[in-house]
Amino acid sequence: MRVYPVGSGVVIGRYAIDVPTPQKGKIHIVTHAHWDHMQAARRVPALSSEETSIYARIRGVELYPTEDIMFLHAGHIPGSNMVYIPGSKDVLVTGDFKLESDIVVRGSDVEGADILLMDTTFGTPQYVFPPRRDLYKLLMERIRRYRERGMNVVLLAYELGKAQEMTALLNSYGIVPYVTETIHKINAAIGLKDRMATMGEGVYIFPPRMGDIVRAMEVQNGIPHISIRVSGWNSKLPISSHADWKQTVEFVEQVSPEMVLTYGANARESAHYLRREGFNAKPLLEETEI
Repeated sequence: MRVYPVGSGVVIGRYAIDVPTPQKGKIHIVTHAHWDHMQAARRVPALSSEETSIYARIRGVELYPTEDIMFLHAGHIPGSNMVYIPGSKDVLVTGDFKLESDIVVRGSDVEGADILLMDTTFGTPQYVFPPRRDLYKLLMERIRRYRERGMNVVLLAYELGKAQEMTALLNSYGIVPYVTETIHKINAAIGLKDRMATMGEGVYIFPPRMGDIVRAMEVQNGIPHISIRVSGWNSKLPISSHADWKQTVEFVEQVSPEMVLTYGANARESAHYLRREGFNAKPLLEETEI
């Protein structure tokens, strides 16, 4: 079976998973409804789980739910999946995943496989994140301090995934945030409490692309605003929807594959460090036969 990377996705055998461009003659699969994983699906039919298709439809992309693909829960965001391909050599393709549970999404399933194709966005030793419960406490303490000073707080979080996690966290403290229309629709599908963005005092959740309007909000609301980026890339508050290095090693140990092929960001570095941990790992940089 041939496998090769395409953008942040992979082509394996007859399947094209999370690829950015249509792949001729392949069955396209989307693991979750983040934009960078649905690019090809905006141009050609693509399969997904039922839950993924719901969130994709809210975001304006039509996916086709199927039960013919073996999906496993990925723990990345609501509706995220891994793809299990049984055969003479069973293959597990993780897509984006994390083992750690958050306030909305439980940690990923684990299934033994002979070949593991693993996303490694944060899969190197430089990325070891504090426990989520500690990060939640730190964030809520910051929000409390800012609100006591009379400031509005704007959490910059991805519309699908982080926005629901932040809404649920705020709800657990009795806070109902202001959100955008798309975040509101996704929150409603999960049963979270919010209110449509308007001019008022409190906590807002906006996608990162709207960060530039914070100054304009200050002028309109007449009070200071502070923005906080909710992301694994925020080194001071790394709330990530991806597995860090410890989770990466633990996941490989539990899957116990004969071979690990790393792909995506940090693929080369992750494979290097996994080999130092005793795993048969190499980066998926070109077409490979498995």
